[in-house]
Order: sequence, then structure tokens, then C-alpha cells
Amino acid sequence: MQTETTQKTPAKPWNAYDAFKGNAQPADSVADFLDRYYKKDRYTGRGADYAAVLLASYTEQYEKEGFCYCSHHDSNTGEVAAWYGPEKAIAETPKVHSYTDETPDAWNDFIAAMHSGEVVEIDEEMYFYWLEVLPPKPASLEYGWT
Repeated sequence: MQTETTQKTPAKPWNAYDAFKGNAQPADSVADFLDRYYKKDRYTGRGADYAAVLLASYTEQYEKEGFCYCSHHDSNTGEVAAWYGPEKAIAETPKVHSYTDETPDAWNDFIAAMHSGEVVEIDEEMYFYWLEVLPPKPASLEYGWT
């Protein structure tokens, strides 16, 4: 008896740098980020020595990884707060690709974005267009990357 094996390409590994871009917050420095977004009782409320160690740790993280973040438990926003540096403080609003966009190269821009590997945001009309254009997935195929 012969068994059929399929080899799947592993999923892209998760990384915090990309995952928290949507949680980017404006600040002038690591110290300013902690002052604005870290809960006071967990930062300066534990004493000056603790705050200095925390600031050094976050500064090291920023220098090593290009960003720093605090968890939703430590953030005064109730969500993860991240800082990517003063020039990258506010996350860009993603372009919403529209089926009715008639500007030159709009379709080519969408196709390039679709094949970029990044998340692409589309409007409802574009969604229904692709829903009608793409063939249904045969029941014999497995989901996932191949």
C-alpha cells in the first residue's frame, strides 16, 4: 500500500516587531514613551531605582531590536503599546484598495500589493469581485502553504 505525503512550507514565524506595528505610539524618546504609556504605579511608583532599571532595560531593547513595547498589563491604554522611534512613532494608515478606483495604475498598485506578502486592505466591492473571479477551492485540497 502506498501512502501519499505532502510537504507543507512552514508558516512565517511570528515576530513582535511586525505584530505590534498597529500599536505604535508617538513619543520623543524611550523615557518619554515610558512616561506616557507605562502605568505609573508599575514604573515610577516602585521607586527611582526601579524606574532607572526599567528605563535601561527598555533602552537596551530599543537599541537591540529597533523598537520597544509594554504589555497590555503594564500599558495605561489597556493594550500593547509600542515605540519604533521618533520618526516611526505613528503607524501608517493602510491604503484601502477599491474596485471602483479609476486613478491611473490603481489596479497595478493593487496587484503589486496583493503579491507583496503583506496584508492588503480592500473594500467590499473588491472583495465580491474576487469572490466571483476566483474558482472555488476543490474539496480535495488542504489549506495552508504548499
